[in-house]
Amino acid sequence: MLRALVTCLALVLTAASTFADTRRDCAQHGDLELQVRACSDIIRRNGTAAWAYVNRAWAYLDQGKLDQAIADTTKVIQINPRNAAAHHNRAAAYHGKADYDRTIADATKACQ
Repeated sequence: MLRALVTCLALVLTAASTFADTRRDCAQHGDLELQVRACSDIIRRNGTAAWAYVNRAWAYLDQGKLDQAIADTTKVIQINPRNAAAHHNRAAAYHGKADYDRTIADATKACQ
């Protein structure tokens, strides 16, 4: 019985440590592919983790994947319409696509 409890506790602690590593990888801004994978894993676990969508959108922006960045930031804005980081990132993506009306609209919302 004690052995089973210790084994279970070890598994729980390992899973918690792995998830902490995933959270760290999602928040870092060095290895963009790692960041996208980590954020995607968090989003699969919790589809309303706005911060993970924002961080993945940053990585997509850095990779020039503007449509994916717009999709992620739009999801964040659906979750929280007042998320300034999402509006800022989406404005940057729209700017990259030369969609200046949407750029100005989102930049304005980011500053409110």
